[in-house]
Amino acid sequence: MFSLKTLRSRLLALGAVSLAGLLLAGGFGLFQLARLDRGVATDLAQMGRAVDIVLDVQNAGIDFKTQVQEWKNTLIRGNDPEQFKRYRDGFEKHAAAVGERLDGISRRLKEDSSPRASVVDARIAAHGAMLARYRSALLSFDAADPESGKK
Repeated sequence: MFSLKTLRSRLLALGAVSLAGLLLAGGFGLFQLARLDRGVATDLAQMGRAVDIVLDVQNAGIDFKTQVQEWKNTLIRGNDPEQFKRYRDGFEKHAAAVGERLDGISRRLKEDSSPRASVVDARIAAHGAMLARYRSALLSFDAADPESGKK
């Protein structure tokens, strides 16, 4: 049996206990660092998804403003058949881009169980209704009438 009567045996026992304590503290520290790393990785992934959604919202706004600009150009410059087609095609292209972006935003918000998904769905419905009114107005556009855009 190991006896703690000599100074040497006491120092060896103290060293062994100290080493075991250091190993235990180091192992616990590594465990905590790994846990922190997983938490930070999860938070960064969530933040990345949120940033992607915010960028898509911003780009949808830009596409919408461009869509409105193309609509204005159609009304102002649409008496020339070539320009009418150019601006109408641009209008349709940006309308589709807005719809796609909003659909993607809505889908991702629903995946994250966000209550804001219903707000985006309302915007999708409003954009669709507005788009239907714009398209019906385009049907009555008369390229031969220079005042058609004002009507």
